[in-house]
Amino acid sequence: MSRTADSGGPTPIGDELRAALPGLLASLTVVDERPEHVRLQLAWRDDDVVLMENNLQRKGVWSLNPDRAPVQDVLRFETEDVVGTLVMESSMGRLSTTEMELLTWIFGQWHRREEVDEPWVRTSLRAINEAFATQWGGSRAQFIKEMLRRLHRVRFEAEVYDAKKGKKVTRMFNILDYVEISEASPENRLGRWTAESAPVVLKIGEFIHQQLRLGQYHRYSWRTLRGQLKTPLAKRLFIFLDGQRGRRVREGWLYERRLDDRLLETLGIRDTNRPRSIARIRTALAEIRAIEPRYLRLELQPDAEGGLKVTRLKRDAAAAPEDSDAPIGRSGSPVTTLGFD
Repeated sequence: MSRTADSGGPTPIGDELRAALPGLLASLTVVDERPEHVRLQLAWRDDDVVLMENNLQRKGVWSLNPDRAPVQDVLRFETEDVVGTLVMESSMGRLSTTEMELLTWIFGQWHRREEVDEPWVRTSLRAINEAFATQWGGSRAQFIKEMLRRLHRVRFEAEVYDAKKGKKVTRMFNILDYVEISEASPENRLGRWTAESAPVVLKIGEFIHQQLRLGQYHRYSWRTLRGQLKTPLAKRLFIFLDGQRGRRVREGWLYERRLDDRLLETLGIRDTNRPRSIARIRTALAEIRAIEPRYLRLELQPDAEGGLKVTRLKRDAAAAPEDSDAPIGRSGSPVTTLGFD
């Protein structure tokens, strides 16, 4: 049996999926709806889908209250066989959650082109401004340029020692390798571009581009991220939690994470007042829960060691977007991560 429904169709399965994935589905096909074996084909709305590369989604790259002084952060990680560090260095300070939003939008533009081997993204100051739904002005152009400049200035160095393989690997990479903004002088009569419509050309860094080509990213709804969530912590939690697979349980996908200093660092919280940080997280989780029907449970709970843990239970119908597209690029290409969560 095969049935097709557009995003307003009446099928029960379609209704359930549309409730679980608000605003994301353009169409769906019910290939087989036997109770024991439901098969679906989904088409995503391209204009609402943005992406975040997995390493950038899971690491403490983003700050809720960034200063703009030069910074060098060192993140250490250790598993049974792998020990390493990730050094993030920027001459313009830590990256904000607004820059996180901009990067998801840039990756979404790359994905929409469907030319996965190309690391280039071509857009304009006007297009970026319209995506953020903000009023245009000279200060806005400068603000966008500063965000692009900060994304370009960040440098990473990951050093990973793998005891099982007996080798140490050092990787140095950027988020954006190249940024070009073409503005015409108002006095130049031959100039075609005003500041608002100035073309912007971006080149995604080689390592990050390789990860995107291999499907190492997670999809998000731009409408939810930019339009519905209001606070920086809710946006950061949404990017982090929605991208975690967790483990399969009867109701859906369960992800649990101990609330410790490492998680606070990952979320960009550098407040030394722990009760205040916990209160902020509770408020942000409630903000996400209020607009995301996919979450059956999203809360702080006591853990076995007397502390707290973040618990996220995502409904079963939302299991489909847990994985990004099938890996693309050269057959057999290895999936490279920085080795820690």
